[in-house]
Order: sequence, then C-alpha cells, then structure tokens
Amino acid sequence: MVQQTRRRFIGGVATAGAIFSSGCLGLVGLGNDSSDFDSPESVVDMYIDLLPTLYGDTDKWLKEAQPVFHPQSTFLDGDDDAFDWFRRDNETTSVEETATNTVDKNLTESQIRSLDLTTGIQGPVQDLLSADTALVDASYSLKATEIESPNDLADNEMRFFVATDEDQWKIIGIVSNIQQ
Repeated sequence: MVQQTRRRFIGGVATAGAIFSSGCLGLVGLGNDSSDFDSPESVVDMYIDLLPTLYGDTDKWLKEAQPVFHPQSTFLDGDDDAFDWFRRDNETTSVEETATNTVDKNLTESQIRSLDLTTGIQGPVQDLLSADTALVDASYSLKATEIESPNDLADNEMRFFVATDEDQWKIIGIVSNIQQ
C-alpha cells in the first residue's frame, strides 16, 4: 500500500513537471513570456484578454497595455481623461468567444496610408515598411458579469493594424473602415 501511494505521488510530480516544462501551462504568468508577441493574432488576443481590466481598473490597464502597443502607435498618447468613461463604468466584465484571423500581411505603403485608423501613427509611414505588418480581424464578446439582462453581452468585430518592433508583434491601431 505504501509502495503504491509513493508511486502515485512520484508519478503525479513527474507528470506535473513534464506539463510545466513543456509549456502546457501557458495560462500561468511566468514573467517575460515573449510568446504573446510571436504572431499578429497573439498580440491581438493579448489586447482582448486585457479588456476586462480596462473596465475594472482603468489605471492598471493603462500600465499593462503599454507593451502591447507599437512605439509608433498614438493609442495611449495624450490625456488620461480620454479613459474617464471607463473609470465611471467600474463594472466587472469578462471576454467570451474570441476569434482572431490575419487577413493581410506585409502591407504596401499605399495600403498603410489608406487605412482609416482610430489613432494616428507617430513618425513616417516609411519606417513601417521595413517591419512586418499585418491586418488582423478579431471578433469577441464582452459580458457584463454584475448585471443579468438581455443586454449584458456586447459583440465586437474589429480589425487591428499590427507591425513588428524588434521582432515582436505590436498593435499600431484599430482600423475603423473594415472592408471585406
């Protein structure tokens, strides 16, 4: 009986170690996990995963979202007062049904200039031509978790313009003119 219990314990420890070391516990924050920036979709997923923090603790979101945005993005520039609406809301929100898809890669200068971004681009567009660029479509639902009503789920479809910075994908802005 003692032998069998010891085997189970050692087997459990070995299994947990194998899962942990193989990266199957990707949900556990281990510091600087650069895999979140390895693809256009992953950085958009990271942004969407941060949205509940925007509604729950806007100031914390402003700090945590910094690494998601490209240095040429103006998304987080300017006055913090632009985020006051979220500070007033203060309801708990969760993200449901996330789907992301890269629709175009390595955009040309004319394609970049034709984007109608909700924010601007700092610096010349030509600076982005040496980077990898992509458009990523994302669909997700934000669910208000503190209220029960037919209107507690908000569906969103957005197109993100992303580019690499030092080999990591970052968001430049959200495209307001989604054309299929």
